[in-house]
Amino acid sequence: MINNIHIAAPYFVALILGIIYRKPVSDLITRLVKAKVSSSGVEVETHKQLGKLTHQSQEMTFILKEINNNIEKIAHNEKPYTDYLEALQDTERRIRECFENDEFNSKNYVEIKILAVSMTFSWNFVAGKVPKLLKDYANAHINTEILLVDSDYLESLQLETYDINWAAESRQRVMQIKNFINRLPDDWRDRFSISARVYKNVPHWHGFLVNSEHLFLGRTDWDFSTNKPKLSVGQNKYRYFNHSAVAGSERIDLFSDWHKYYFEFASKSIHDIN
Repeated sequence: MINNIHIAAPYFVALILGIIYRKPVSDLITRLVKAKVSSSGVEVETHKQLGKLTHQSQEMTFILKEINNNIEKIAHNEKPYTDYLEALQDTERRIRECFENDEFNSKNYVEIKILAVSMTFSWNFVAGKVPKLLKDYANAHINTEILLVDSDYLESLQLETYDINWAAESRQRVMQIKNFINRLPDDWRDRFSISARVYKNVPHWHGFLVNSEHLFLGRTDWDFSTNKPKLSVGQNKYRYFNHSAVAGSERIDLFSDWHKYYFEFASKSIHDIN
């Protein structure tokens, strides 16, 4: 049933946009049919009419392109990913687009907000991909605000540790982030800032938000097949949201609000952790 909905979604989008653009398209078609048909093809009544027809054809092309662009934007909203790898690949692509699009980001500045459990899957992106982005774009500036779950809190939950020990991962990540910050080259310190804090909760959702525009949202889930609850994070589905649809804007606002709450009111800096 869900697959059928996804398949039918573009057609519903096209129908809605068709209704929105019905009048301009209808007016344009009405003007076009004023041309008369002769044995040699379509013959407009005068050169003046020919000029109008050319203008109207350009207008039709513009309208159709606009409809197509809107369909692509809406259809791409809520794009699904099977796991964190696909989502992080698209995250990098979106960041590169920000640096390459002068109209969108004339200051070459990107802000990345991360809400995570222990950054088991996303830390390599920050530590590996972000420095590469700084090398590729000499004038780029990246500000990263990281939130991950406090290791002591995770340990208190007595989670299944057969596949991943989330408390140990969080503890290790804090050390890695500290070392990474301390070892940043001097010429990067003005271009790459990291603020990392820990909070005491298991988030229902996690992910990356780039420039308050591109949200890559993952699910947190549970498995109760063993004696202890087993937490799953990065291997779950991710979805992409932007502001091209109301649902996307709502998800971005919700993510931003939770990130702001934890970051400013319910967390402590990793530098306060021994």
